[in-house]
Amino acid sequence: MACVGILSCTTTSGSLGDWIVLSNDQAGAVLTQCSRSTPREVAGTWPVPAHVIERLERNLYKLAYVRADQCCFLHGSIRRPREYFRQYVGIVWEGRNFVYINAFRSPDGFPRWQIEAVGVCDGGDDFWGAVYDPERNEFLQLAINGAA
Repeated sequence: MACVGILSCTTTSGSLGDWIVLSNDQAGAVLTQCSRSTPREVAGTWPVPAHVIERLERNLYKLAYVRADQCCFLHGSIRRPREYFRQYVGIVWEGRNFVYINAFRSPDGFPRWQIEAVGVCDGGDDFWGAVYDPERNEFLQLAINGAA
């Protein structure tokens, strides 16, 4: 896996660099979404090590089996999570370290997506967020944006 910058990597499938670990100063912006729920009462951030992201990426397919339990498309799912661009940020939540995933279908219109949080009102399943628990290697709290 080739990595540069602040941990911007291409996937092992050789795609076009479809994910990034954002700097911790972007956590507040990533967690401020106007049409979907995000974790509440986040106590802080943590620097996500490369091995955690590698494991998350290897297991990303499991997210397709998670049903949205947050606003706005309850019980909806993301069938092909790897088809989205993903921003990762380490959050301390409920006393433990997690990775928040902020995902969007296309970087068009977001020229700074590799350094700034993407936030969009509405947009439906083109935009979603989820939490990855590295300790349990599972995905939870999937939330899909509302539709206009």
